[in-house]
Amino acid sequence: MAYKNREVMLAKMKEYYQKNKPKFIAAAEKWRKEHPEYTAERARKWRKKNPDKARSAQFKYKYGITLDEYKLLLVGQNNVCAICKKPSYRNLAVDHCHNSERVRGLLCDPCNVSLGLLREDIQVIKNMINYLEDKE
Repeated sequence: MAYKNREVMLAKMKEYYQKNKPKFIAAAEKWRKEHPEYTAERARKWRKKNPDKARSAQFKYKYGITLDEYKLLLVGQNNVCAICKKPSYRNLAVDHCHNSERVRGLLCDPCNVSLGLLREDIQVIKNMINYLEDKE
């Protein structure tokens, strides 16, 4: 049936979509799974075109913070690593507690990797400090 009024047609289409939304979502998901190379290429192009939005989405998904909150953390740390207090030539990594998922601060790559290698074990870190102080 042809509609003379575009707004009426669009309203009917929207109503039909809302009534059948699960079916539309399932069909779209099926298509994405059947065409992973197209889906991946489209996502790559979108990320390249929208780097701030992509980064913000990644922060939100991984750490529960927005890009603006990341920038506020960075300014609050005077654009330096929270541990070594040195500026980084790369973006600082978001450090978070792996148990509570709470964001603790921003770290340079060496400090972030070191903390991970030490398994965030405070006693091991204290033992290392004592060892270094004893060997001076």
